[in-house]
Amino acid sequence: MKKDLFEKKEEQTVSKHNIFENCFESNISQTLFKATARIPKVTYDDRGLVKQVADGSIIKRFDKTPYPVKPTDVVCPHFLELKWAYGCPFDCSWCYLKGTFRFRPEGIKPAHKDLEKVKLHVETFLHELKTPEILNTGEISDSLMGENGDCPFSKFISSLFEKQNMHKVL
Repeated sequence: MKKDLFEKKEEQTVSKHNIFENCFESNISQTLFKATARIPKVTYDDRGLVKQVADGSIIKRFDKTPYPVKPTDVVCPHFLELKWAYGCPFDCSWCYLKGTFRFRPEGIKPAHKDLEKVKLHVETFLHELKTPEILNTGEISDSLMGENGDCPFSKFISSLFEKQNMHKVL
């Protein structure tokens, strides 16, 4: 009797795990086959830092602020954005996204990018780059929006990053 209960519980766990794997499976060859005939190109700047992956619609270096010259200048480091979505479903009065998207007709209403494209660009980035980098997921969206859904972004993105230990996601 105990053995039967254990086997049923194990079967339930396996089926839940398979659903999760199907949602977030990370395999660059399968992604490439589905999404495109070739790997997206990674562009570098004159210092050898990644500028963007492909067209920059998913991964691009934020470099809109000047380097500080005086001690009183604002220091805003140039970092890599992982632009997986825009906006936020919440309406916090203090949120900078309201100012960022004030001219967007939808305002801060969330818009998610195609996860297959996100996956392809991230896997290309992780595979090609040999210098440690951090991807920022919350520059133009709330990184935690949708965490109560069936396929939360944190589980999707961590499944891509957990197979290596050089790059980080923020």
